[in-house]
Amino acid sequence: MSIDRKGSGIPAVTLALECAVLFSISVVARSLYLDQEPIHDELYHLLAARSWLDNGSFAVGDGEYTRGSLYTMFVATIYRIFADDVTIVRWSSVVVGSLWVLAVFVWSRYKFDRTIAWTAALLFSLAPGAVFLSQYIRFYVLHGVLFWLVAVGIFELLERSLTPKERAIIGGGIVLCVSAATHLQLTTVVGIAGIFMYGAFRSLPDIVKRSTTSLYLRRALIGFVVASAVGVALMLYLGIVSEIIEIYRWAPAWAGRGGFLRYHWMLVEQYPLFWGLLP
Repeated sequence: MSIDRKGSGIPAVTLALECAVLFSISVVARSLYLDQEPIHDELYHLLAARSWLDNGSFAVGDGEYTRGSLYTMFVATIYRIFADDVTIVRWSSVVVGSLWVLAVFVWSRYKFDRTIAWTAALLFSLAPGAVFLSQYIRFYVLHGVLFWLVAVGIFELLERSLTPKERAIIGGGIVLCVSAATHLQLTTVVGIAGIFMYGAFRSLPDIVKRSTTSLYLRRALIGFVVASAVGVALMLYLGIVSEIIEIYRWAPAWAGRGGFLRYHWMLVEQYPLFWGLLP
C-alpha cells in the first residue's frame, strides 16, 4: 500500500495560521501550575545541573545521577542563560511538548487531510498524560518526540516510494533519533523492537511473494529464518532469554501492587478510549 501526500497543495499561509492557533491551544493547556514546587524525580536533574555548573560533575547528595546526562546539561544551560528558576525550566518542556503537537498536526495534514490532522492534534494537545509530561522537568517529552520521529520515519520508508537519497536521509535520521532516545531511556529498545516487528510483518508478504521468482531472495529469506532460529536456540541454551524475562519482571518497591504490570494498568486506566479501539 502506498499512501499519497493528501495535503501537498496546502497554502503556506493557511498552514501557518492553523499551526499558530494549535500552538496557542497547546501552550495554554500546558502553562498552568508551572510555579509549583519541584516533585521528587525533577530534583535529580535540577540538583545534578547545579553540580555540573559548579564543578562539571552530576553529583546528587553522596552519589551521581548520570541517566539522561545530556538533558541534565540542557537544564544547566537554561540555568546559565536565564536563571536558576524551576518555572523557566518547565517552560522548556512546554515548548517542546507544544512543538510535538505541531509535528503531529503537520505530518497528519500532509499525509491525510485537515479533519484527521485537527482531530489527532487536538486529542494529543489536550491528553492529560501529554500535558503532564510537558510540565515536567524530565526527559520524557523529548524522548517522546524522538521516538515519534523514529516511528514516522519507519512508516515513511515502508509506505512511500522514495529515491535512494531520500531513503538515506530518513534512515540516517532514524539512527540519530534512536541513539538519542536510547541515551535518554534504555527501554527505548522495547519500543523500537515493536516498531521493527511492524516493519517486518508489513514487508514480509511482499518479500515472500518476490522470493517465488528470485532464487537469491529465496536463499536470503531461508538463511535469515535459519539464523534467527539458531540465535534463539543459543539464547535459550545460554540462559539469556531467562535473564531477559527476569529483568522484564523486576519491579522497584514503589511500583506497589501492580508490580511489573504497573505501567500496563496505568495505560488501561488513563487511556480507556485507546484500549476500546483495539480489536
